[in-house]
Amino acid sequence: MKIYVNENYEIIGLDRKPNYYSEIFEVEQTREEMFGTLCDACIRGHKYEPQYEMIFNEDGSNARLYNSYAYSETI
Repeated sequence: MKIYVNENYEIIGLDRKPNYYSEIFEVEQTREEMFGTLCDACIRGHKYEPQYEMIFNEDGSNARLYNSYAYSETI
């Protein structure tokens, strides 16, 4: 599934390319897995942005950067 967001990481479209978007994210989850039965109007307004977790080796050096994505409802 493709998630289109604006510059504030607010979802503005799913799978269909809107006229204007800032970034696109491709995810493996289906729409139903991520949003359940929410309609398009309900999904818009949610935020979707990268979340990072730093993982370090025993000596304190950076082992790798784990990148996952999550969405959150804006209020």
